[in-house]
Amino acid sequence: MGYVPSLVNPISVKPFLSSSPIAVEFERRREVVNRSILVEELTERVNPTDFLAWARRRRLQVPKDLEIALAPASDIELGSSATTVERSLREEVASLTRKNEELQRTTEPHPRRLRSINSVIAGMAIGSNYQFRPTSARNGATGKIKSDIERIGLTLSEDTILGILREAAQLDGIVWPSDDGR
Repeated sequence: MGYVPSLVNPISVKPFLSSSPIAVEFERRREVVNRSILVEELTERVNPTDFLAWARRRRLQVPKDLEIALAPASDIELGSSATTVERSLREEVASLTRKNEELQRTTEPHPRRLRSINSVIAGMAIGSNYQFRPTSARNGATGKIKSDIERIGLTLSEDTILGILREAAQLDGIVWPSDDGR
């Protein structure tokens, strides 16, 4: 229980058994030990290491100081090493959590998704309605696209539309028709 044996012992606790939860718990534990001695699970003069092993098997709480004092040096080193590993893992989890949160806040689409979006834009822009020609200095496609966008209640400037179309035109592998439509 972690109390000094010269102060907390069967004789000093006896007068307080009816009023002190600590005294009651002390007596209960003493009774468990005495019964274990009777059935020869423990000896009357048990060494501390054997007592600690017995208490662990019984799932009895023992003072931390006793566990530390009786722990072999290798256990203490393992405990220290485990603490270091745990601290390192917690730091890594925190770092990964921050990175995950940052990625979730990012509004940029994945590069493959962006390529797909640009492919759709490019395909629509050269279609029969818009006939966008990336090599032409002037394009009627931007005005037509702007008009269609406004019909659904959105607004974009022709410069913005032209910038997006030119970005889509930069994709590798796209063969744009010539200015005459071929």
